[in-house]
Amino acid sequence: MYNKKMTLSRSHFAAAERGSALFMILLAVGLFAALSFAISQQNDSAKGLSSEKIKLLASDVFDMGNKMVDVVAQIRLHGIKVNQISFANTNVAGYTNPSCTTDSCKVFAYDGGGRDWETPTPDISSGADWIYTGDVSIENIGTTDGDLIAILPNISLSVCTQINKMLGITGPPPQFNAVTIDKYTGGFAVAPTNLSDAMIDGQTSACVRLTSPGGTGIDVSLPAQFYAYYQVLIPR
Repeated sequence: MYNKKMTLSRSHFAAAERGSALFMILLAVGLFAALSFAISQQNDSAKGLSSEKIKLLASDVFDMGNKMVDVVAQIRLHGIKVNQISFANTNVAGYTNPSCTTDSCKVFAYDGGGRDWETPTPDISSGADWIYTGDVSIENIGTTDGDLIAILPNISLSVCTQINKMLGITGPPPQFNAVTIDKYTGGFAVAPTNLSDAMIDGQTSACVRLTSPGGTGIDVSLPAQFYAYYQVLIPR
């Protein structure tokens, strides 16, 4: 009788041990699943934040370009001619326009456009500055004469793609080779480089890919090829 009771007691104990072990395994599995879910949620949030950040950066580029359009239009309303407009500033040399003799024709002067020089954040162009030029024309914008254009070089492909997406442009950014981009000092190129592609024809702003560009507006520290946003300030 005693041995039988002992056997039953040991059987109950063994069953209890197996039950505890099974419970611990199930608990571990549950904790692992919960941890995996939490990590996946964090990854999804990071992806969502990255996508939102790209949209914000693209919007910032649009905003800067549109502000320059408004400022140039404001200066012209005050009777300043196109060849008098000056982008001279204290940050980037080479924009002195001899036809502009007062602050009223200077974009970056208090009595002119009243704008401060705005260098994009490193996230947008890795510190590259805007370029203002009269050496480029856009197909189906004005005539074949050079347009007054603002160009932001060295932006990322993701921002470039987002910009074009917001403009209704799909596909890889069109590529243009050996474009000359001199700083605007009051004159336009006699034979401007015409940027023509079905994706951007008639577009006053878009993002393109430039390979081996040259001219005084191109900083030697820029890579041999980069994505660039252009904004037509004055079509001609």
